[in-house]
Amino acid sequence: MKKVLIENLVKNAILIVILLLAYIPIKEFFLEIDDAYLGDVLLTVSILIVTACFGNFAFSYERIEGEKFSHRIIAHLTTGFLMLSIGLLLEIVQVLISREIGSFWIFEISILLIYAGTVGFDFWDVLRLKDNKTSYRVYKKTPASRRAFSIF
Repeated sequence: MKKVLIENLVKNAILIVILLLAYIPIKEFFLEIDDAYLGDVLLTVSILIVTACFGNFAFSYERIEGEKFSHRIIAHLTTGFLMLSIGLLLEIVQVLISREIGSFWIFEISILLIYAGTVGFDFWDVLRLKDNKTSYRVYKKTPASRRAFSIF
């Protein structure tokens, strides 16, 4: 369990560094686009954020075999890619909104809280892995005939 938490901490630290490094290039790019495209860009970014959030919250570490390094790495990569997408898209939203209406601290704090909530959910999901003793192992040891009727 401690290994998974450390791996998750490293993953999230890497993501934050990437997001910090990406902010200036994102800001420079989106400050230069034509105003006529802002609505379309914001709509597209919103759809992508919803898609990434759906994938991120649908995934669960609870369903992996936590002892297997390959399972953990695939899980970290999956959540990492989705969380990076969410973070980058939130940065784009922040830049576009700031460009249109100016900087508003409540909006900016809200964006940070949304990402912090995503990170918090990620850690909470990792903590659920310790309760995994009854999920995949029982299913694997149960004969196929009993699995088929386990809903009854």
